[in-house]
Amino acid sequence: MQLSLRRIEDQNIYYQESGEDSSIQLVFVPGAFNAKIWKHQINYFSKNYKTAVFEPLQRRKDYEGVKKALESVISQEVMDKVVLVSDITSNSIVQELESHENVKATFMTGRYSKPDIPSRTFYKIIWSSLIREPKLLRRTLFSECTRYNVLKEFSEDVVVPKHDIMKSFLERHELSRPEKPSATVYSTEDRFSSLKSIRNLQDDHSIRVIERAGTYSFYEKPEEYNKALNDFLTKVKKSIEKNEVEKARDKNRSLTEFEKKKVAIKR
Repeated sequence: MQLSLRRIEDQNIYYQESGEDSSIQLVFVPGAFNAKIWKHQINYFSKNYKTAVFEPLQRRKDYEGVKKALESVISQEVMDKVVLVSDITSNSIVQELESHENVKATFMTGRYSKPDIPSRTFYKIIWSSLIREPKLLRRTLFSECTRYNVLKEFSEDVVVPKHDIMKSFLERHELSRPEKPSATVYSTEDRFSSLKSIRNLQDDHSIRVIERAGTYSFYEKPEEYNKALNDFLTKVKKSIEKNEVEKARDKNRSLTEFEKKKVAIKR
């Protein structure tokens, strides 16, 4: 997956847009990590939807930098009915921008219960060990049953953020109840999330459970994750279509009433 440098709004952003024009657009938000971790979703959903993924410049990869980049992406003229898709580190950013006029729905992954912010030294030791020995990922970000080739592939795809960048995301982990249509994926072996904390924000019908998957279920079990997202998108499309029909009906009704008044005045 190759992102190219593009000028969007008032800033330069590494960006990839793919797929056909569609009634809604998907924007995958990388959070603290790099965009490549969304490759399974980009490959799948770009067949039927306009999809976008991005990364800020290196010096702007902290929480505020990603937030500003996302705001520029969704403010484009071609992005008029956006569904934001986030991982556990970018949920807060997505929710902050939920009120944007172009955003119609959000699809989040997990929710930090009580995120620990390790020391700089410990953070480096942890990640160097995980990348050097992918099997250790089973004890942290993935489930115990994850195949080694998936762990190995993830360790090659992921770009580990600097400690200060990760810290900026962990410090902004709080979420509130969504105002627009939303769903959250809960994975049963996600060590950083709890079903209880998600239920405080989402009704049960808005929670999608993936069994025997960890924090990065969209990478570990892309087929199950994609199905959950696809089902959600189907509901979002129907809701948008229904609203547009109602708006058109109201517009026609107003126009008819206006014409009747004109005729009455003339008489």
